[in-house]
Amino acid sequence: MSTSISIQKANLADARETFEAALLSLFTGKVENTESDLEKIFHPDFTFRDSREDGLVKHKDYADWVKHVKFLRTADIGLVDFKIVQFLRDGSLLAERHIAQGKGPDGKVVQSETMIFAEIAEDGRVKSIVENVNLNEPVKK
Repeated sequence: MSTSISIQKANLADARETFEAALLSLFTGKVENTESDLEKIFHPDFTFRDSREDGLVKHKDYADWVKHVKFLRTADIGLVDFKIVQFLRDGSLLAERHIAQGKGPDGKVVQSETMIFAEIAEDGRVKSIVENVNLNEPVKK
Protein backbone atom coordinates (compact mmCIF):
# COMPACT_ATOMS: atom_id res chain seq x y z
CA MET A 1 0.00 0.00 0.00
CA SER A 2 1.47 3.35 -0.99
CA THR A 3 0.99 6.54 0.91
CA SER A 4 0.54 9.74 -1.04
CA ILE A 5 1.55 13.03 0.43
CA SER A 6 -0.76 15.93 -0.27
CA ILE A 7 0.86 19.33 -0.66
CA GLN A 8 -1.50 22.18 0.06
CA LYS A 9 -1.52 24.98 -2.51
CA ALA A 10 0.06 28.17 -1.21
CA ASN A 11 -2.22 31.20 -1.35
CA LEU A 12 0.29 33.90 -0.45
CA ALA A 13 0.11 35.52 -3.91
CA ASP A 14 -3.69 35.61 -4.07
CA ALA A 15 -4.10 38.98 -2.32
CA ARG A 16 -2.12 42.13 -1.56
CA GLU A 17 -2.19 41.52 2.20
CA THR A 18 -0.83 37.97 2.07
CA PHE A 19 1.87 38.86 -0.47
CA GLU A 20 2.88 41.87 1.63
CA ALA A 21 3.19 39.64 4.71
CA ALA A 22 5.29 37.14 2.73
CA LEU A 23 7.67 39.86 1.50
CA LEU A 24 7.95 41.43 4.95
CA SER A 25 8.84 38.02 6.40
CA LEU A 26 12.00 38.04 4.26
CA PHE A 27 13.35 40.81 6.50
CA THR A 28 11.85 39.87 9.85
CA GLY A 29 12.16 36.10 10.15
CA LYS A 30 14.75 34.27 12.21
CA VAL A 31 17.98 33.36 10.40
CA GLU A 32 17.79 29.74 11.58
CA ASN A 33 14.32 29.41 9.98
CA THR A 34 15.28 30.91 6.61
CA GLU A 35 15.27 27.69 4.58
CA SER A 36 12.02 26.35 6.03
CA ASP A 37 10.37 29.78 5.65
CA LEU A 38 11.45 30.12 2.01
CA GLU A 39 10.27 26.61 1.09
CA LYS A 40 6.73 27.80 1.83
CA ILE A 41 7.02 30.92 -0.33
CA PHE A 42 9.38 30.11 -3.22
CA HIS A 43 9.38 27.25 -5.73
CA PRO A 44 12.59 25.12 -5.86
CA ASP A 45 13.20 26.37 -9.45
CA PHE A 46 12.97 30.00 -8.26
CA THR A 47 15.03 32.63 -10.10
CA PHE A 48 15.56 36.28 -9.23
CA ARG A 49 16.76 39.20 -11.34
CA ASP A 50 17.45 42.53 -9.68
CA SER A 51 17.90 45.72 -11.72
CA ARG A 52 19.06 48.76 -9.79
CA GLU A 53 19.46 52.45 -10.59
CA ASP A 54 23.22 52.00 -10.99
CA GLY A 55 22.61 49.67 -13.95
CA LEU A 56 23.96 46.64 -12.12
CA VAL A 57 21.86 43.53 -12.80
CA LYS A 58 22.10 40.57 -10.44
CA HIS A 59 20.80 37.07 -11.16
CA LYS A 60 20.17 34.57 -8.38
CA ASP A 61 19.01 30.97 -8.34
CA TYR A 62 17.26 29.40 -5.33
CA ALA A 63 20.51 28.68 -3.43
CA ASP A 64 21.76 32.25 -3.97
CA TRP A 65 18.34 33.55 -2.88
CA VAL A 66 18.55 31.63 0.41
CA LYS A 67 21.98 33.20 1.08
CA HIS A 68 20.62 36.66 0.22
CA VAL A 69 17.63 36.34 2.58
CA LYS A 70 19.93 35.11 5.37
CA PHE A 71 21.97 38.28 4.80
CA LEU A 72 18.81 40.44 4.94
CA ARG A 73 17.82 38.80 8.21
CA THR A 74 21.22 39.46 9.81
CA ALA A 75 21.81 42.97 8.40
CA ASP A 76 21.02 45.95 10.58
CA ILE A 77 18.30 47.25 8.26
CA GLY A 78 15.96 48.41 10.99
CA LEU A 79 12.87 48.18 8.79
CA VAL A 80 10.56 51.03 9.75
CA ASP A 81 7.70 50.63 7.28
CA PHE A 82 6.73 48.32 4.41
CA LYS A 83 3.59 48.71 2.31
CA ILE A 84 2.39 47.42 -1.05
CA VAL A 85 0.74 50.36 -2.81
CA GLN A 86 -0.21 48.63 -6.07
CA PHE A 87 -1.00 44.95 -6.63
CA LEU A 88 -2.20 43.14 -9.75
CA ARG A 89 -2.64 39.41 -10.27
CA ASP A 90 -3.58 37.91 -13.64
CA GLY A 91 -3.41 34.12 -13.74
CA SER A 92 0.17 33.09 -13.02
CA LEU A 93 1.49 36.65 -13.37
CA LEU A 94 1.82 39.15 -10.56
CA ALA A 95 2.92 42.78 -10.54
CA GLU A 96 3.29 44.94 -7.47
CA ARG A 97 4.90 48.15 -6.26
CA HIS A 98 5.91 48.66 -2.66
CA ILE A 99 7.47 51.39 -0.57
CA ALA A 100 9.85 50.53 2.25
CA GLN A 101 11.67 52.65 4.80
CA GLY A 102 14.64 51.42 6.73
CA LYS A 103 17.09 52.94 9.16
CA GLY A 104 20.74 52.55 8.26
CA PRO A 105 23.61 52.01 10.72
CA ASP A 106 24.17 55.78 10.72
CA GLY A 107 20.58 56.36 11.88
CA LYS A 108 19.38 57.90 8.61
CA VAL A 109 16.02 56.71 7.36
CA VAL A 110 16.18 55.70 3.70
CA GLN A 111 13.14 55.06 1.53
CA SER A 112 12.98 52.76 -1.48
CA GLU A 113 10.37 52.12 -4.13
CA THR A 114 10.39 48.61 -5.57
CA MET A 115 8.53 47.21 -8.56
CA ILE A 116 8.21 43.44 -8.83
CA PHE A 117 7.07 41.32 -11.74
CA ALA A 118 6.61 37.71 -10.68
CA GLU A 119 5.52 34.35 -12.01
CA ILE A 120 3.52 32.14 -9.67
CA ALA A 121 3.91 28.35 -9.96
CA GLU A 122 0.89 26.03 -10.09
CA ASP A 123 1.39 25.20 -6.41
CA GLY A 124 1.01 28.90 -5.52
CA ARG A 125 4.65 29.56 -4.67
CA VAL A 126 6.71 32.24 -6.38
CA LYS A 127 8.67 30.82 -9.33
CA SER A 128 10.47 33.94 -10.53
CA ILE A 129 10.88 37.62 -9.72
CA VAL A 130 12.20 40.50 -11.78
CA GLU A 131 12.73 43.44 -9.44
CA ASN A 132 13.61 47.09 -9.95
CA VAL A 133 14.58 49.13 -6.88
CA ASN A 134 14.77 52.92 -6.73
CA LEU A 135 16.52 54.24 -3.63
CA ASN A 136 15.42 57.69 -2.54
CA GLU A 137 17.28 60.32 -0.58
CA PRO A 138 17.32 59.92 3.19
CA VAL A 139 14.00 60.95 4.72
CA LYS A 140 14.23 64.14 6.74
CA LYS A 141 12.56 63.85 10.12
